[in-house]
Amino acid sequence: MSSYLTKHGARVAERGMWMAEHPSIDRFWTKVDRHDGCWLWTAGRFISGRPCFWVDGRNVQAHRWILKRLKGPLGDLLACHTCDNILCVNPDHLYGGTTYDNARDRIERGDNRNMRPPPVVLGEDNAWSKLTADMVRLIRAEVCLGTTRGELVNRLGIKKSTFQDVLSRRTWGHVA
Repeated sequence: MSSYLTKHGARVAERGMWMAEHPSIDRFWTKVDRHDGCWLWTAGRFISGRPCFWVDGRNVQAHRWILKRLKGPLGDLLACHTCDNILCVNPDHLYGGTTYDNARDRIERGDNRNMRPPPVVLGEDNAWSKLTADMVRLIRAEVCLGTTRGELVNRLGIKKSTFQDVLSRRTWGHVA
């Protein structure tokens, strides 16, 4: 058992000396397959599939690390891809952006996987609707004739906030 530990210790020491002799940036590029266009990460990955690079005693996202290294601090920004290839670490394909920037760019490029907005269902077609288009027209007409909010709310069995939303056209704005 002690010979195993000795051999293991020797391997760890050798690796540590190799890492000390090879700066992080040199080690980084040994893990990249550089061709025209995307430069693909060939080493480890996180469970999410994103490139993973061991530096300063911890795993970091490789694309974020190289962007920060070559273009400066990112702060709270994400390392976004112009190519939508999560294995790409080509600095020309990376930029610092917000979550909104990243989502907008993906949609503009037609890559909207996992980002489909729910369909907008208006009026009576909405399963949660308490009113009908005829009721909305009635509310608006009755208010013009001088009927009070309290009378209409009680008669129709709706909340005051629903009544106000209808009048201000915050909801049911599509009904004339």
